[in-house]
Amino acid sequence: MKWQTIKKESEVKLEGVTVTFDVHNKQIVTVTLADKNGGVFRISEGKYSGIDILGPAAPVMVDRWKVAGSFLGFTDINELFENEYEANNRVSELKDKAGYPSDFAIKAEKVSIPEA
Repeated sequence: MKWQTIKKESEVKLEGVTVTFDVHNKQIVTVTLADKNGGVFRISEGKYSGIDILGPAAPVMVDRWKVAGSFLGFTDINELFENEYEANNRVSELKDKAGYPSDFAIKAEKVSIPEA
């Protein structure tokens, strides 16, 4: 196979793949390849030598406390808290507002979510 230098995004012919160039000082420094399903890869000039091929990193997961349920059968509650103490305080606050626990369906539980 014979190779030629590509200078414009439109010259890349890959079906179902979008190609984006990042140009700095008239030189391509990064090539990003994305497919229609959301897959993305990036080829970038290395910081010290050569090239780097980068793919999406898995999100860093953090533990939070979620307070969820329905309040007096009308309002849905879905709130996140940094720790169990804050979550339980919110549950207690909502119980006090409800006035009677028979219609109270809110609880606190530990969940893992992607870090913001």
